[in-house]
Amino acid sequence: MMNTQDDWTTTARRMWLWPVSILIGFPIGGLLADLVVEGVDSVGAAIGAGLIAGAVVGAAEWFALRRWVSWLWVPATIAGMAV
Repeated sequence: MMNTQDDWTTTARRMWLWPVSILIGFPIGGLLADLVVEGVDSVGAAIGAGLIAGAVVGAAEWFALRRWVSWLWVPATIAGMAV
């Protein structure tokens, strides 16, 4: 049986998963999008970069949160970043 301290420690560790995945996903997604799109200078390029960055960020977040969220998190993040 776990005590209250163990429960709190486990919860605190879980709370860090999402922010860490964001801190890792955003720079990687942004760099990859910039390399593929070669600079955002039009609406089409911005949408394309948003799709790419959203895919990377959404996948990183889903990987960290996969016990608690559906795989639909990834396409939702892609759509949100593209908009």
